[in-house]
Amino acid sequence: MARRAADRAGRFGAWLSEQLAPTPGRFAFAAKLAAVCTITAVASAIYRTPEPALAVYLAFFLNARDRATSLLLEVGLTFVVAIVIGIVLATAMLVLDHAAWRLGAIAALSFGLLFLGSASKLKPLAATIGLIVGYALDKLGQVQVGEEATRSLLYAWLFVAMPALVSIAYNVALGRHPRRLATSELARRLRLCANLLREPTPALRAELARSLGDGGAEIRHWLKLATAELGVRPADLVRLNQAASSTLEILAAVDLLESCGPPPAVIRRGMADTLERMAQILAEGGYPTEIALVLPDWADGPALGREAVAAARQAIVAFTDPAPIPAKPAPTARDGFFAPDAFTNPIHLQYAGKITIAAVSCYLFYSLLDWPGIHTCFITCYIVGLGTVAESVEKLALRLGGAVVGAAAGLLALLFVMPHVVSVGGLMIVIFLGALGAGYVAAGSPRISYVGFQMAFAFFLCSLQGPAPNFDMKTIRDRLIGIAIGNVAVYLVSTRLWPISVARRVDGALAGTLRALGAAVRAPAHSSRPEEATAVYAGLETIEADLGLARYEPRSMRAGQAWLQARRVAVEHAARLQGAVLVAGEVRRAQQLSRRLETLAAGLEGRAAKAPPVAAVEGTAAGSTGDVIEQNMRRLEAALAGQPGGASHATV
Repeated sequence: MARRAADRAGRFGAWLSEQLAPTPGRFAFAAKLAAVCTITAVASAIYRTPEPALAVYLAFFLNARDRATSLLLEVGLTFVVAIVIGIVLATAMLVLDHAAWRLGAIAALSFGLLFLGSASKLKPLAATIGLIVGYALDKLGQVQVGEEATRSLLYAWLFVAMPALVSIAYNVALGRHPRRLATSELARRLRLCANLLREPTPALRAELARSLGDGGAEIRHWLKLATAELGVRPADLVRLNQAASSTLEILAAVDLLESCGPPPAVIRRGMADTLERMAQILAEGGYPTEIALVLPDWADGPALGREAVAAARQAIVAFTDPAPIPAKPAPTARDGFFAPDAFTNPIHLQYAGKITIAAVSCYLFYSLLDWPGIHTCFITCYIVGLGTVAESVEKLALRLGGAVVGAAAGLLALLFVMPHVVSVGGLMIVIFLGALGAGYVAAGSPRISYVGFQMAFAFFLCSLQGPAPNFDMKTIRDRLIGIAIGNVAVYLVSTRLWPISVARRVDGALAGTLRALGAAVRAPAHSSRPEEATAVYAGLETIEADLGLARYEPRSMRAGQAWLQARRVAVEHAARLQGAVLVAGEVRRAQQLSRRLETLAAGLEGRAAKAPPVAAVEGTAAGSTGDVIEQNMRRLEAALAGQPGGASHATV
């Protein structure tokens, strides 16, 4: 039966409200993006640089929530782009006077740089490099005089350097220290546990699931970045890393308490008050030490509840006490510049080839039509190119929606606001408000952040047409048509040339995550186990996102529903198993459990015979963490073996 339009609209409205809901640090990051964009726009107007919209738009790629990552991106990208522009400039000197050679150079440079973006450590900068290369190659094809080509390519470097310098100055002066971001997030999570212990609500439970699901990977990333900051003591970072581990254990313990029934009010109140005081210290930038927590005995409580309370108390009391350092593994060879499969995995070549074909096709299209106004289709190909069909289809809708919203905002500003702008201050207000709205959306989850990027791109193209106000509607029309053509071109090559199903990477990622789970099972309690758990949760989160993307694929290449359901069930029970492992003191039969996980991982990689049949698992309540571990392990095996309690395995 077809779904009613009202039901679909209601679900979309609920999804949109959830995605746009305020989250900690979201508005601050949006304000940071808006400030950098505004200053860059003013600098572009003062120095009359070409393509101010692209220069301002780059601020979205050059900034992260913390200043350490932002500074690394800004300095690194400036040098990388200088090298890239030098290569393009040297090529221009050889091929500028020959149209066929020029086209070949554009295709060759595009292919090579996209390959590096996919198969090397340049991957985090690939989108931005693609944007700059697209602009430089576009200018290479538009001019016929050597001096003009040189000037255009130097301007290409300038509109990278300008937002980079503005961003560097802003981050040095006002950027948030990664340590403060980490302590603020730890405080938020402790307050969440305290509120859930006092008065559990569905909203708090959902927030707990999200906080537990990411495993604290971002917190550990911020603490790792803090080592490069001046004035940070290594001893403090050791204690804060232990605080991150303890917080993960507290989250897992509170989650288990929710499933087996709440403890007595006196226990909940004592834990909640202590967590609240610890959160206050963290919110002020410090960290708590010598924590005392005395709780009454819960003698008549279930075994699982008593274990969860004991684990939470242990994590609270030893919140920042450094755990015993485990034996260091044998040193491994450091990763090189290229990915291990750079020259063996055809996906890298296919990705570079697809996006190059789309970009060159767009270049030929507007060149043959003598319609340079739609040159944004060429640049758009580098911005929106993605690896799998599912990602391309999902992001196509998000990008086109963002472009429509951004263009509408830009047109309104151009028609009703810009005619009254008579000073630089007025221009700053317009750009700041537009960038603030787009930045707020871009600072959301990956499900909606692409909308914010496209909103910003379209808004800046409409409102910043040159160094001075320009009210030519034809320019806006052409640029928006170019964006649409570029999106469609990338979609067509992604779905017609070497289409890659998102399911192709699920089993490999799941196998690696199960091995990380095995390492967490073997690790000593309250020592390296939480760090291993962080990798498990991060892997499960990625797999879950990939499984959600599968619905965007055409039916002809989409994995079967039984296969997808089996992986969803496996992810669910792997997460529950990991939560119980975090709370458990010593895991019973840890080596045997680790071998069972290795067997499942090898089977997912096609390197082992099919596992023997697994008995159906009853839905009875677990009596202890050991029972929860065994129950979820058996359900995990059943899911991947096609036994009752799971789903059938399907070939992809």
